[in-house]
Amino acid sequence: MPDAPDLDAALFERLRGFPSPTVANVIDALKVRDRNEGYTDGSVQCRFPELGRVVGRAATVRLRSTRERTGTSFYDLLAHVAEQGRPTVLVAQDLDDPPGRGTAWGEVNSSMLGAFGCVAIVTNGAVRDLAEVRASGFGMFSGSVCVAHGSIRIVDAGTPVEVGGLTVSPGDLLHADAHGVVAVPLDVAAQVPDAAAELERKERLIVAACRDRTLTLEELQAALAAIV
Repeated sequence: MPDAPDLDAALFERLRGFPSPTVANVIDALKVRDRNEGYTDGSVQCRFPELGRVVGRAATVRLRSTRERTGTSFYDLLAHVAEQGRPTVLVAQDLDDPPGRGTAWGEVNSSMLGAFGCVAIVTNGAVRDLAEVRASGFGMFSGSVCVAHGSIRIVDAGTPVEVGGLTVSPGDLLHADAHGVVAVPLDVAAQVPDAAAELERKERLIVAACRDRTLTLEELQAALAAIV
């Protein structure tokens, strides 16, 4: 998939300079979607917060537990990942209820995904091989951790998925860190870094004012009014 306008390596690097909550706040301020949409809920946890922030275009896959072979192979998934361009974040919806009985996401498969530009996986299901995957620098955001493969099979790749309350389509732009995952609307992505920098500047002023233990309510109101 060719890059959309303004979605170049420099923009990706600038986006990585900000925490995901700041990116979410900027998107709220731009009023391009409902404030209750566009991010994962607390059911999806970052397994390796020490690895820092992840930014990439989404590839998608759906899986379920079944002993029957399906029409989509792991090679088909790798081809789909490669089509999105680098870097890619794979968003995997586990269709089982409850999800996480088995997992396809461990050291070997994450290594193969990484060879084709994937830098992290986001799933409502399970992951495993935590120490090995952490050492490789591959990000994992998941609903649970599981010891075995189980009978997980790929249902399809490249269709819209829903993980942790976030609906994702192939090519969506994702930003993730220890707090979770937020989707960055493509039409405002280029505006986010400058807006995030300005937001952080204003927040630092408020935090600095609040650390003055002689601050009065009136002074705080005046400080807030001055940066709006």
